[in-house]
Amino acid sequence: EKIKFLREQKAKLDLEAIQKIVGALDGYELIIPVKIKEGGGGELFGSVSDLLIAKELKKAGFEEIQKSQIKLDKPIKEVGDYEVSILFEHGLEANIKVLVVEEKPL
Repeated sequence: EKIKFLREQKAKLDLEAIQKIVGALDGYELIIPVKIKEGGGGELFGSVSDLLIAKELKKAGFEEIQKSQIKLDKPIKEVGDYEVSILFEHGLEANIKVLVVEEKPL
């Protein structure tokens, strides 16, 4: 009985922690500066992948996000605004806007 109670309490705390993260992330705008090909009309050198989005989210303070949670149909290859979903346990999801912008030289 005590073990069952402790498991239920842990699950409840986990759910509350995830809900807090989802609340902070939902609607978040993540700006990712990238290098642009010369004369490429906004085409990127390389692409923005789920791994890069996860790294940038970590820099923004969302250390708990893993690349496997990021739902990206295909890598982003052009500047622009993109809606990206982040999936969590308990069927929760946060939607963020990824703004891919041209990196400005210093």
